[in-house]
Amino acid sequence: LGHHLPLRGMTWEAPTRSIVLTFGGESAGSAHLTHAIGNVDEMALLTDLHGGDHMLLIKYPAGETLVMLE
Repeated sequence: LGHHLPLRGMTWEAPTRSIVLTFGGESAGSAHLTHAIGNVDEMALLTDLHGGDHMLLIKYPAGETLVMLE
């Protein structure tokens, strides 16, 4: 899923426990990719030793998604 694309945004939909991740270019007209995950059980932001954001972990019944934040 979208290697080396910057994370541009996330949307949380509480009624369905869904998250939508948006990746892509810097301008409004550039290409982008969205990825939706439903029935989210848990989300965690993992930081490095200096407090910088490193990974976003999203857990759901069928497994988990790990988003590397570079």
